[in-house]
Amino acid sequence: MIIFAALVSAPYVGYNVSKRLSTLHAGKLKKDRSLIARMDGIKVGKRIFRQKPLFGIGLGAFPTRWSKYVGFDTYAHHFDRIAKMYPDLTYNQLISETGLVA
Repeated sequence: MIIFAALVSAPYVGYNVSKRLSTLHAGKLKKDRSLIARMDGIKVGKRIFRQKPLFGIGLGAFPTRWSKYVGFDTYAHHFDRIAKMYPDLTYNQLISETGLVA
């Protein structure tokens, strides 16, 4: 049953994967919202670490306090400061929340 479902859905999945991979051209890469959001999360995490390198902002505080550290070099997060944001990179979140001590 699983093999049948995989065979039936393979053309649809293959088309969507190839369409997504076509955005990896250098010109289109700058317009990929997912990549922009991930890069913005890394920039915010770096900024938090630079300002609070020893203890960070507190364990579990990144989703609620990230908006205080957003700069003008972030695109997606600069306009949406109300929503909770979780960085895609877990190590980035851990180092910004706990600092070097942890």
